[in-house]
Amino acid sequence: MYSYSTDNLHYFEKFETLKEAKIRGFEDNPDYDTIWVGEVIEYTPYDFISIARILDQINENACDEVSEFAEDWLDKDWRDNNEGVVCELRDLLAEWVQKNAPITFWGVEDEECFNRADDNI
Repeated sequence: MYSYSTDNLHYFEKFETLKEAKIRGFEDNPDYDTIWVGEVIEYTPYDFISIARILDQINENACDEVSEFAEDWLDKDWRDNNEGVVCELRDLLAEWVQKNAPITFWGVEDEECFNRADDNI
């Protein structure tokens, strides 16, 4: 999949082929002589969920409340020894995000600049 941009920052729509993206990019933007086209990167909630950071925040909140008595609670050693539970929590969060706030954006990589005059579409 491909997407086009007029400023190499904001990318619009997704297209099956590079050629489709270039054609639409130039058709939709007749005042622009240059567009960028990049390959679409699809994201899932897993790309943005850091269970370590979440558990660290919970642990930090507990330490703020009861001081050093909570220092070892949910720490890295605990996470390493409870990997299955950590994965279960990650899956639960990813499922919740997908159900309640699905990802509607995408990233772009391997951007190429195309000039209307140079490009024979």
